[in-house]
Amino acid sequence: MFSAQQVALGPDVTIGMSAYRNLKTTQEALGALFSSVAGGFQLILADDCSPDDTKSVFPGVKQQHPNTLVFGF
Repeated sequence: MFSAQQVALGPDVTIGMSAYRNLKTTQEALGALFSSVAGGFQLILADDCSPDDTKSVFPGVKQQHPNTLVFGF
């Protein structure tokens, strides 16, 4: 069952997401996250040496959600 309301998460919660070779799926996953979760939670994004432009979406996410850390390997 899905709720139409966002869940509020504070800075004591960390959500991590790694991405590799699928820009569209990464964008959809981030869109789903931000449509269902709000608040000052920490978001960690990791690019696992993706050969495509997956990591190009990360700076915009960091701008939208300032409590975001971006790592590239």
